[in-house]
Amino acid sequence: MHKVSIALAFLLLITSMSSLAHADEQSYRKALEEYFTIAKMDVIMQRSIDVALTTQIRANPQLKQYEPKLREFFAKYMGWKSLEEDFMAIYMKAFSEDEFKQMLAFYKTPVGRKALQLMPTLMEEVAAIGVKRVQEHAPELPNIIQGSQS
Repeated sequence: MHKVSIALAFLLLITSMSSLAHADEQSYRKALEEYFTIAKMDVIMQRSIDVALTTQIRANPQLKQYEPKLREFFAKYMGWKSLEEDFMAIYMKAFSEDEFKQMLAFYKTPVGRKALQLMPTLMEEVAAIGVKRVQEHAPELPNIIQGSQS
């Protein structure tokens, strides 16, 4: 009888821990959803698609004729609806719920909202500088590659 009550207590403990974990995950997901809304992740992902597509078409003008189909493809696989669950998993792995809620509190402040608003533009500017520098120094690349093969 004693063994049965210990087993039952253990089962109840596991069950309650499981429901607590589920409640915590729901709370965390709700905080993440709030952040994704504040950050306008759907807009950011659409902007990323636009930048990627524009960059590809500039580099390969023959792709222009396929732009509508490429947009459809990118929207399907890089669009926010496609990636939201992946973002959730990445954020949940990187930050504890408490850490994330502290970040969310910051992003709700005026400077936090400004950071969210400007970050994509700042990252695009930095990426453009990197691309420009690589293009300016592209003639050096064959010598570097050949030098490493010697």
